Parts: sequence; C-alpha cells; structure tokens
Amino acid sequence: MSHRRLNSVSQVKSLLFAFAPIALASLAASQQVSYHCDCRNGEDKGGTAQDCDTASMECCRDCENNGGVGFFGCETWPRLPIRLPLAGQTAGGFSLATDADLSAVVAVDANQEVQLMTSDGKGIGWSGPQRADSDSTGAPKLVVQGTNPILGGRFYCLWKEDGGATSELHYNIYDEATMQFVGDTVVPKATPGVSTVEDYHAAGTKDGSATIELFHVAQVVRTPGGSDQLVVVSVYNGVPLPSAVLATDVAIRNVHLAAEGDKLVVAWEDSRNGVFHAFVRSSGDGGLTFGGETQVSGAKAGEAGDMNVGLTRNTVVISWAEAVPGTKEEQLVVVVSTDGGNSYGFPTVVGSYVAGVHDVDEPSTAVQLSQNILVTWVDNRTGADEVYFTSSLDGGSTWSVDQRLSNNPVCSAGGDSPRIAPSQSNDKAVAAYLTRGTEHLNGLIGFSYFDDIGAIARPGIAGDTGSLSGPIDLVWNELYSNWIWAYESDADGPPGLYAGGLRPQSIMGDGFVAGPTAISFVFNQFDVTASNTAWGLFAASPGSHLLPDGRCLGLAGDSLLFASLELALSGITEATLSPDGMGTSPPLTTSLPAGLSIYAVGLTIDPAFGVGELTDTMLIQVQVPAP
Repeated sequence: MSHRRLNSVSQVKSLLFAFAPIALASLAASQQVSYHCDCRNGEDKGGTAQDCDTASMECCRDCENNGGVGFFGCETWPRLPIRLPLAGQTAGGFSLATDADLSAVVAVDANQEVQLMTSDGKGIGWSGPQRADSDSTGAPKLVVQGTNPILGGRFYCLWKEDGGATSELHYNIYDEATMQFVGDTVVPKATPGVSTVEDYHAAGTKDGSATIELFHVAQVVRTPGGSDQLVVVSVYNGVPLPSAVLATDVAIRNVHLAAEGDKLVVAWEDSRNGVFHAFVRSSGDGGLTFGGETQVSGAKAGEAGDMNVGLTRNTVVISWAEAVPGTKEEQLVVVVSTDGGNSYGFPTVVGSYVAGVHDVDEPSTAVQLSQNILVTWVDNRTGADEVYFTSSLDGGSTWSVDQRLSNNPVCSAGGDSPRIAPSQSNDKAVAAYLTRGTEHLNGLIGFSYFDDIGAIARPGIAGDTGSLSGPIDLVWNELYSNWIWAYESDADGPPGLYAGGLRPQSIMGDGFVAGPTAISFVFNQFDVTASNTAWGLFAASPGSHLLPDGRCLGLAGDSLLFASLELALSGITEATLSPDGMGTSPPLTTSLPAGLSIYAVGLTIDPAFGVGELTDTMLIQVQVPAP
C-alpha cells in the first residue's frame, strides 16, 4: 500500500492524535454532549475551535461553500448507496472514476444534459449535479463507462453529442481545486466534412515522469465516403495533440484501450478479411507514435466482439467473445503479451462451458500487480446466464478451474454484467455483477473478493437493488483500499442512478447490552500480508479526525476516542488476526446504559509499518438485555 510508514507504536500514537490522551472514566461518559463539525446540513453544530480540529473546520467550510447539499465532507456514515439527484431517469449512460479523496460520476439526464456529481474517496455522500456540456439544442448524448479518469485531482468528462448528420466527442475537465470546469472542448476527428462517431473508448494515466496528464481517446469515425477510420487523440495536460489514424476499413467496431505510464494499447475489430477479426496497436511514448498492427485473433476464427483490454506493467491481456463457426454461439478467447505488447501469444479459448453449445458474453479482464490475470464473463451452461471467473498465474499458459460467482441462493434466475477492478498496490481485486431474482422482478448486486494469488474468489455479499435496468460501473480507490460503484435501479421509485462504496474490512460489536457486561470487537476480511494486528477505536460521534497519511478516521476527536486509543495500546481492544483476516478483541468488562450510541472503526496496526487498512464507521447501539 502507499500509506505512510511509521517505525514504532509510539509514533503511531503520537501521529494519530498529536496531543495527550484523556483517561477513560467510564463508557457511560459518552452520554455527555460532544460537539463536532457535522457537514450534513452545511453548518457547524455548535462546537468551538477547541471542539473541532482543523480538518473538521475545513470540512464544514467545504460543505458551506457547496450549500450543504449532499456534501458530507469527512463524515463517515454507514455505507448505503445514494440516489443521485439527476433530472429524471438516466438517458444516455454514466461513467465513474475515483482517485485519492475525489470520486466522480458523470451521467446524461432526462434533459440530455451531461451532469457531474462528486464525492470523497469512500463514496459516502454525493454532491448535487454540475453541468459539463454547453449544448443548447438538446441533442442526444452518450456516456460510455470506463472512459472518464481522474488525473491529479482533475476529472476528465467525455461524452458523445449527436447532431444528426454529424456527431462529435466532447470533453470537459473538472478541477477539484477550483471546483469548476475548464471548458467544453471538441475532440478532433482527423477527417473534415460531415462524419459521425460510431464507437469510442478512452483511458487516462500519468506519463513515466508523473508530470503530464495523458488522456487518450480512440474513436471510430464514419467518413462521408462510407468507410470507417480508427482515430486516436492524446490529450496532454488538457491540450489535444494531432490525430493519429490507426486503421481504415469499411467497418470498424468494438474499440477498447488501456494505458499505463507512457504505454498505450488500442484493440479493435475490423472486417478487412471478410469477417471481423481482432487487431492491436501500441504506443510506448504516450500516443505520439504507434508501432505496426498485429492481428491477435486466429486466421480462421469467427467474428470477434465485446473487446476488452487489461494492462499492468509488461502484461497486456486482450479478451473478446468470438463467434464459433457454424453456430450462433460465442466462446471466450484471450490473448496475452508479457513484453508490453511487442509480441503476443496464441489466442486461447478460456472456460469450461461447451464451445458452440453454450454462449459467452461480456468478458471483463484485469491484470494484478503481480501480473496475475483475472477474467470474468457470462455463459449459459446451466440453462440461465451466470457469471464465472478464472485466473492465470503464468502469463496465460494455464488457467484455474472456473468459479461461478452469481450463485446467491436468493437469486435463482442467473446473473450478468460483471465488472472486475484490481487494486494498484496489492493483489486484491473485486468483481461486481448483477444477479436476478425470480422472474427478474428483484435484483441483487453481488461482490466477490479475490485473494493475493488471484485464483480464489472469497464469498461475495449482495445488496437489494430492486429491478435493475443497467450495468454496474466499478472502480478502485487506492487511498482507502475501497471500491466505488454506480448502477441504475428502481429500488425506491422511478428508475434512477445510485452510487456508493464498498470496503471488505469490517468491525462489529459483541456484548453491547445494558448493565454489567463484557464487550469485544469482531474484525473481518482484513489483509494480513502486511499486518496481523487490528485495533478497535471508538468515539461518541462520527467526525473527521485524520490519520497520518491524510485519510479520514471517521470518528470525532473526543475524550472517548483518546481513551479508546489507550485501551488499544494496552491490548484491550487489540486482536490478533487469523490468516483469513478475522479476529476478536479480549472481553472488556464494563457497565453500559441502554440506548447508548458508540461509533467504532477497526484498523490494522503494524509496529514497523504503521496504519494499514481501515473499516467504515459502525454505529453500535446498546440494547436492553433479552428477558
């Protein structure tokens, strides 16, 4: 992880709370009023400067500056998806991105306006919409998932605008520092005259020196003569470079690209040989120049579709759903390069379905930091569409036994729309997918976690979403070891767009009942590769106390929090985690009043490395004992 390293427990303590802890008199003392900055209503809840630490005050000011609408600042609340305040149903798609303490969703609303909504790095609360486009005609617009990155606190908002005989791609950059857009800009198409954008994809990264923001846009442009051009435009720090034409053919489709540092890989399919085949071209200098093209599908292969590209370090993975000759079904084909795209291995059919009998759709590909390859897809081998997963630990030479992910017993009608997102600091990954209830009346979003060897999916979780009407978009947030997701649903009324966050680590309270009792904390789903010790910290209210690396602790800086630190240092709320990331702290004997509210977080601590993973804030309500 990229978290700040600390060299001793005492340093952890001093940096967590930069002043002397206050001794704990009793847990009941938390019934006293504890003022803190609460951004839910855009105001300070009555605390003085002494009651609110600097970060909390900043949090409140941020909220006030934004009218207090949907901006929770540093507050941490139970993780629930939030319905985003769009005008009517999403009309032209949506896309999601996250980096550090900025998350953003861009979507087309019912008025054909491109709207941006932002959140923190946890996806806790979302701002009201801010319009990105300058169109006054109401022309139809389209946003494609996975095409809107955040680079250095700047969100690149990209959309297609259809003017009839002519359509264009536009982008606008939202600057987190100024909370403003820099201006609506048309992406060059390279071909003058009347032309239309038939397909597009985009990716963002920093160059090798980490000083230049690289935003790469690939578009399939239908020229006035009726042929297609594959055009790539690279935007350097907001300024588009001249267009590069990578291919020209009667029909080009399914363009997809991935970028990392100065590396850019573009894959597509065209029909130059009488049938659609998969091709790839790469750039090693940030899109300034491109090498020659390579046909990665077999000479006698069927039509390729659902193209997907994964890129990490020197491993490039291209997957597609390929028509099985003589049938109406498709099979999953994967081709791998282990030298950064200079050469590719043979295309490999992946999965244990029967090719030509069962049908494959929607592959999603990711490459872990260790170069392990993860692939998810949908096939109908059981008679219903289900989501499956496999992995390769040897550059695509061999593949693990398929795992079915969409096997929640509540969802008996199958699954679809998988998306897989890997961490960029370790080998964790998560897959999100839709699962369907009986007769598709109800749906669940399922999540499956992948361990460090990339071969085993941990059991997933699911949340009720009503009738789902669109795919999930899923991204990884490095700062909080957290995934953010968005989806469309009619769970609580008319169809709308929802967004939230997901972190597998959790803390729960055990024994929190009124009267004499023994309480403890239960920890789950922590990564023990760097630390096998977890602490439970608690406070009387949520807040914005910051960790040494700038992450928000999610608890108010009150006397109860400082006392909980003393208890953690003495081992009372500390737990040794098992290899599967679970543990329970020793029992703490105390007496609790009924109705007492305690807010708790769990975090891993390594004396040599400091603060590791962090849970969401858990509200623990003291219950009356059962009779």
